[in-house]
Amino acid sequence: MSRSTVLETVVGGLTVVAVQVPHFRSCVGVLSVPVGYGADPAGQEGTAHLTEHICVATAASRERVQMAARTEVSATRYSARATPGSSAALIAALTSTLGARPYPAELHETERRAVLTENARVRDQPQLQIAPAVAARVAPTLDLGLRDTTTETSIGAVTPSDIVDFRQRWYRPEGSVLCLVSPNDPDKLIAEVEAELAAVPPPTDPERAPGSRAPAEPFDVPGWSDCFIWAATTPAVTTPADLLARQLATELLTGRAGLLDEESSAVGTRSTGFATLPGRHADLLVTAWPSGPHCESLADGLRDRLPDVLSNGGGAAAVGRARARLRTRIAFEQQSPGGLASMLVRYALGQGAWPDIREIDAAADDRVVELAVRMLREASFWRIADSRLGEVAV
Repeated sequence: MSRSTVLETVVGGLTVVAVQVPHFRSCVGVLSVPVGYGADPAGQEGTAHLTEHICVATAASRERVQMAARTEVSATRYSARATPGSSAALIAALTSTLGARPYPAELHETERRAVLTENARVRDQPQLQIAPAVAARVAPTLDLGLRDTTTETSIGAVTPSDIVDFRQRWYRPEGSVLCLVSPNDPDKLIAEVEAELAAVPPPTDPERAPGSRAPAEPFDVPGWSDCFIWAATTPAVTTPADLLARQLATELLTGRAGLLDEESSAVGTRSTGFATLPGRHADLLVTAWPSGPHCESLADGLRDRLPDVLSNGGGAAAVGRARARLRTRIAFEQQSPGGLASMLVRYALGQGAWPDIREIDAAADDRVVELAVRMLREASFWRIADSRLGEVAV
């Protein structure tokens, strides 16, 4: 990012990060709104997801802008792409999601059915439920265990006026983050944001109601075969240096060819994949392996041997490999406007360090090892048997 120009400011309550990269040939924007399906009203599960669909379908300037979105537990992310000459149209499309706006009644039924179709596809992939099920037990205060429990009945109870009310309450500039990456002058982009925000309807309800849902029980994963699970919450950190150290510690443990992969190979198995969490990915790490006689040895290695090796000076080489992997991945993501915009959103929300590969080399090895050892020492082990999740004492 050494040849980039960065402008970070607040426009009408909206945090805006605009980055100019001269060699990029497209303009990309990502808008994060601080509400997700965790705030669905009881009996109307699916409200946040349906709101996302309505916002995309009714976004301004759609004929010139490619737009997509995703509803997570505590946030909804909208992304848009356009040519550099259509940056104003892109900004109009994203900012048009803010505020309460009426929409055609016939659109409601079309998008309601689209939401049900999407949810059915997710239910057909039970591995996507592993991490939320574990999160509900390991870290209930993080809201990561909340699952999208939309049913045909619950979303059928949501009316167009409910969607307008939901947007009025939650879809505001305040608390939202907009990141723009393009070859255009950042000052020009900020001026376009200011012009579009002037058209956002002001809120009539100054209060935002908290989410009313709790993690669903039982903590089961229907359709999933037996597996052994390692789960670790990541330490809460605030300084930029510690954010980067935590990112490196996570890469050290769960990155491809990281220490968990090495331990798996040592006992003759391999993970079924690192289960992902919607929303705040950095807060909880979850990895699963097929159940078998190797699990006891694997648990011993992760609980005792590996922390001892790291604590006694054996982590320098592993940290070096993690540093190289992270530098490569960040450099790769920065090659595209979309990848860079997504990284900037995480930075603006305080979920990740500033994406500068030069800073990775400056991270202190001792702090990285300290955070990794802490995660290993405090991790817990779980097993899914007959679709039921239970903790394993090891």
